[in-house]
Amino acid sequence: GGVLVLAGSPGKTGAALLTARAVLRAGAGLCTLATWPESLPAVIGYLPEVMTAAIDRDHITGSVSKLLTRQRVAVIGPGLGLDDQARIAVEHVVLGWDGVKIVDADALAPFAGRLEVLAKARGQVVLTPHAGELGRLLGVSAAEVERDRFGAVRAVATQAQCTVLLKGAHTLVATSDTMRINPTGNPALAVAGTGDTLSGIIGALACSLPPEQAAAAGAFLHGLAADRWRARTGSDRGLLASEIADELPVLLGELLA
Repeated sequence: GGVLVLAGSPGKTGAALLTARAVLRAGAGLCTLATWPESLPAVIGYLPEVMTAAIDRDHITGSVSKLLTRQRVAVIGPGLGLDDQARIAVEHVVLGWDGVKIVDADALAPFAGRLEVLAKARGQVVLTPHAGELGRLLGVSAAEVERDRFGAVRAVATQAQCTVLLKGAHTLVATSDTMRINPTGNPALAVAGTGDTLSGIIGALACSLPPEQAAAAGAFLHGLAADRWRARTGSDRGLLASEIADELPVLLGELLA
């Protein structure tokens, strides 16, 4: 299946590239990376396997709608920005498109205190916040989320009527009536970019799995890749987010054998 990654802005193109790399390493057939025109030169050719496109700032919804044609999944948010134009793009994709949307990082911000809006979104939505982002969605602090991770992630999943993956030492994947606890992962994952990689993995898996299963399997593979890296290096620090993606082909092959 095809995955559209809407991500990146000046100074944050690495997040977009990490997401796109993970999409392909996790098995998607095609990945298109769409970013703002001023960010496009920084991503063109960096991953030759990834198609690239610019979001037209003068015709945001029209250009994004065109890019979504024939895509199965959209991953939106990593490094995209928080300005009004980013908000227009996010709301157009998350609320108006009929496909599966993996909503991460900057794309979560427009829905802070507006979870009821997500409940009316077309298509299917997966949110992938860390504790701070989940807290902002609920209007509480990250510390309050950490005091009751189960209750907080269930509250968002119920109010937004979608799948919610709460990142952390034990990542949780919840819907309004289910809860999964991920058993894989280690402290090496506490480094910038690993969340972008996770959203890309989930996006690829959502091409062939229901959203909740894609989120749970994505968290499992993401953590297991980090566990493999730690076992090989003997270290719980120094992991690069791109190395998680590069572990995936062999890991998937072994699991599917």
